Amino acid sequence: MKNENINSLKKITADFLGIDKNIIKEESNYYKDLDADSFDLANIIIEYEIYFNINIPYLYAKDMLEIKDVIKYIDKNYENKF
Repeated sequence: MKNENINSLKKITADFLGIDKNIIKEESNYYKDLDADSFDLANIIIEYEIYFNINIPYLYAKDMLEIKDVIKYIDKNYENKF
């Protein structure tokens, strides 16, 4: 995934949670580091889907605990798109 797309993930996450995007790292855990709850994460993933025009099924989304998990999923399933 290109750096600009990773920055977009961080910006979407920061905007939704009302935090500074500069504190978000690829290793950031949504729950422990970013203080998100399951409702927040579900909505953030929907925002990712809309922004990138992709689909992240619940089967995979429920296991996404860190930003890098989303990056890995997108890289694996949409490698030609990004």
